[in-house]
Amino acid sequence: MRDDTIEIERIIIINNRRIPKLGNIFYSNTFLYFRDQVSLFLANSLYDEDPDDAAMLLLDLCTSGFNRRLILELRHANNILADQIADRAVQIFMKIYHKCLVRHHAD
Repeated sequence: MRDDTIEIERIIIINNRRIPKLGNIFYSNTFLYFRDQVSLFLANSLYDEDPDDAAMLLLDLCTSGFNRRLILELRHANNILADQIADRAVQIFMKIYHKCLVRHHAD
């Protein structure tokens, strides 16, 4: 995540109580945008699962803990750690995804 993106997120967090629409706008134009992009990718592959839910879960897994480290300015948050977290999250997600496919084909 770029430094300016982190700073913007911090500003949103600080000001969200005073200007609630600010948080909604930020969320819609960042998190929901990325969720929609991943959802489009997953839509043709998930048979009985909601692609929006799956996309949000995957994105949450990929940023698990790392985003908090960045927001809190912990020094051990770096690109290598981000890649490791994302790789592990995708591995876990793909195991679950594979089980969904197997279950669907068994039905």
